[in-house]
Amino acid sequence: MITGRPPKPTAVKRAEGNPGKRPLNNQEPTGGKKPKKPKHLKGVSSKLWNDLVRLFGDMGILDRADSLSLELMCECYKEWRTATDFIEAKGAVYATTNIKGDKLLRQVPQVAQAADAWRRLRSLISEFGMTPSSRVRLGSVEEEENELSKLMREMAERRKKQAQQRN
Repeated sequence: MITGRPPKPTAVKRAEGNPGKRPLNNQEPTGGKKPKKPKHLKGVSSKLWNDLVRLFGDMGILDRADSLSLELMCECYKEWRTATDFIEAKGAVYATTNIKGDKLLRQVPQVAQAADAWRRLRSLISEFGMTPSSRVRLGSVEEEENELSKLMREMAERRKKQAQQRN
């Protein structure tokens, strides 16, 4: 098993201006044909697929071989969105009673589902060079408000609100 940080695609290094000034891999496969959207993707996952194919295609880092990773990213986003929508509508906890009759507050399962989906999604987006820090450094790709951008903005806003509530 290979350890360490996964290599960044050459197209992403070029877009960043090759900050490490190391020789670029000219043998790396570049973006070829765009992958076909799986028929089962619907709603938010379908829209995200379209946004990401356009964005990654513009960056020159997308190929048909990326189809499965992209599909997983869209499905993880749908899982995260579904769980967080439930939490926003119904709340993160529910009341129950134990055997003694004491009232307890328990976390709804969607909290764990959202956290798990977010971890998987964050891992997948870093594989495509789409972490917030790498997006900021990309100067050649125009930033547009797509589903992934909204996701990142929403998470930043939530963290900011949570930090303000703690203080």
